Amino acid sequence: MSLVKTFIGVIALLIIILNVTKASRLYKWAGLSFFVLGLVFYFVSVPQEVNFFHLFGSMTGLLALLFVLPFMSTIIKVGKYDLALSKMISMPPRPNLVRLYKRTSIMSYLLTLFLNVATVPVVVATVKNKLTKFGKGVIERFFAHSILRAYALVLLWSPTEILVASTIDMTGTNYLLLLPTLLTISFIFISVDWFLHSRQLKGRDLNIIQETEDYGETLRKKLLQLGIAITCFIVVLLTFNGFILNRFCLQSRF
Repeated sequence: MSLVKTFIGVIALLIIILNVTKASRLYKWAGLSFFVLGLVFYFVSVPQEVNFFHLFGSMTGLLALLFVLPFMSTIIKVGKYDLALSKMISMPPRPNLVRLYKRTSIMSYLLTLFLNVATVPVVVATVKNKLTKFGKGVIERFFAHSILRAYALVLLWSPTEILVASTIDMTGTNYLLLLPTLLTISFIFISVDWFLHSRQLKGRDLNIIQETEDYGETLRKKLLQLGIAITCFIVVLLTFNGFILNRFCLQSRF
């Protein structure tokens, strides 16, 4: 086990050295700052018997998650869930600004689980042409509230969110025990947001061409498939994480 930790640490250090010149200025200086701080704390606080390269292994799971995130967008593209959700925007009953706000919020909420930050441009490109009759300030405020608030409320419980994953990893808390509470908080806040905007945006109509074809059945199937995909992803993630932790504990005992 010690040899594996050393190997991971050496590989991680090589990756940092090889990629430091290729990173943008912001990430380069931020990364180097944290690396230097880590070195300082290593020499000041870490016991001498602890191998320097062993310290890199504690973040391997988090780095693996960052590596997997870009590939998750493939699920959306292959399943054409983004197209199905965009059809939802123009489905009957004819949307006014309140309905459009709620539908945009739902679309952002679902896509964030897989696309993360890439959700913002996808949703903006889908909805922007339906807000042409309003001024720039109204449009910017609409997107800032409908997309970013839904985005933030998903990150509150999503296992792909770095802060959630790192907190669970560091504290050893069971994610399944936290999930019901986090989901409840998320749903409560998004319901309150919808209620407040229903009062603020009431009475504003939109110039939207309503879809004449019935996409209701197709949309229900796509949403069901998306729900199954999300559930499977979380189950696989938790199972794999539990397997790694159990294996690590067994090896540590011996």
